[in-house]
Amino acid sequence: MNFIIAGWLINLTISFYFILTKPEGAFLVIIPCAIGLIGAIMYCIGFKRLGLNLVFLGSIFFVPAGLIACFGVVKEKDKLDDIIINTNSEAK
Repeated sequence: MNFIIAGWLINLTISFYFILTKPEGAFLVIIPCAIGLIGAIMYCIGFKRLGLNLVFLGSIFFVPAGLIACFGVVKEKDKLDDIIINTNSEAK
């Protein structure tokens, strides 16, 4: 989750810079940043898969800095997959 938070904060910083320098195109960076924030909130309240997918979609717009959050999403998905596999193997 640390990479996701760090990546989203970097995306937010890029968004603020873009808004201050080119305010006419602010919606181009506000929307992906908001999608990432909604995804992070959904992840925290329990909708883990959907939240991770939204964070990924919101961060991919900010390449190359957004790749930090994308890397965090992949790590978290791997953890979720391991938990699901271990739960299924223990249930048998």
